[in-house]
Amino acid sequence: MFGAGSQMLRTRASDALALTRRAIEAAATAYRLWKNPKLADTYVNAYPNHDKIGEPDQWKRTKAAGSEFSTSKLFDQPGDVFAGLKALYGLTSAMSSHAGMGALAGHRDGNYQRVAPFLGGDVRKITNHWYTLLAIYMEILKIFVRMLRTNAPEEAMSILAHDFLAWRDRTAALLESRAPWARATAESFRRRKAGFP
Repeated sequence: MFGAGSQMLRTRASDALALTRRAIEAAATAYRLWKNPKLADTYVNAYPNHDKIGEPDQWKRTKAAGSEFSTSKLFDQPGDVFAGLKALYGLTSAMSSHAGMGALAGHRDGNYQRVAPFLGGDVRKITNHWYTLLAIYMEILKIFVRMLRTNAPEEAMSILAHDFLAWRDRTAALLESRAPWARATAESFRRRKAGFP
């Protein structure tokens, strides 16, 4: 989250989205491991050749890790949180991680220069990205709170829940007042992924 915030302060929205994609995947992976502790060995040993420096298959992942931590299994949990994060994971992949049209279409030629929008300074676009990222990280926090609830002492969870809800309410108020479209966009992606019109 701090990395994405730092990139946004530099007006590098595309780089912030790439870091956010990683955060979404990390949250889904942590949740899958929490729900299925027996997968810990599969996760830890996903790259058995990592110490074979210079070998072609040094970073080849095992089939078991590829299967158990595939996108379909990472986001197969019921509820709106995972449906929304799956849609946002796809969006951040297309717009910032893969070298497809989503990541490249906004580039254009200027006067003797290549103009890349992630280096740009359009305040409105940067503000939109900022509030979209806040909404995404709020969803990620929900996953970690869900995991903490079963493991942390009740008193600690009470304090955390109070602070979390206060932060949620302040963030929601900011989103509604400054970027009301952000929630509608997230809801639209979630409904499309869930098969609703």
